[in-house]
Amino acid sequence: TAAPAVEGIVATPAPAQGTALWFRPVAAVAAGEAWASVWPEGHPSGLIGHLKDGAWTYWRLADDSALLHGLAVAPDGTVWAATVSGAFSFDGRAWTRRYEEPVEGIAAGAGGEIWIGGWATCSPWVAQWQGGSWAVEQPVVDCNCSGSGWGFPLAVSTDGDVWVRQ
Repeated sequence: TAAPAVEGIVATPAPAQGTALWFRPVAAVAAGEAWASVWPEGHPSGLIGHLKDGAWTYWRLADDSALLHGLAVAPDGTVWAATVSGAFSFDGRAWTRRYEEPVEGIAAGAGGEIWIGGWATCSPWVAQWQGGSWAVEQPVVDCNCSGSGWGFPLAVSTDGDVWVRQ
């Protein structure tokens, strides 16, 4: 099925029958639903896939050269995507761009907090969504410039601590 197109993320038809699909280890699950980064054969930037009631719906980044880095589902059901084109949220009807610069990692905490992160000039950064803007922080780490461009693993513990893989 198709969903309305929005700035940055557009609806796309399902991959052709018989197309090989790879699911990155980045996936998010909400009650009765699954969200996954889907990598069909021949589409190197990835798709956002939503499985509900046995049917998949797909979206892709409008810029075919941009990469999808990850997904997170907040406790309220809002889906968040980390992409080379920025961070987006999906409220069940529309995708909204929430951050304009490349985002390599994303995580949702049990309390509803959303964190994004990435690399800027060999330094890691993280930011927390404040309901209308981002509070950006530069974590104190021994940086060895290991930013790979292939993601920025983030995790939020049950007590609210944010963990970043260096």
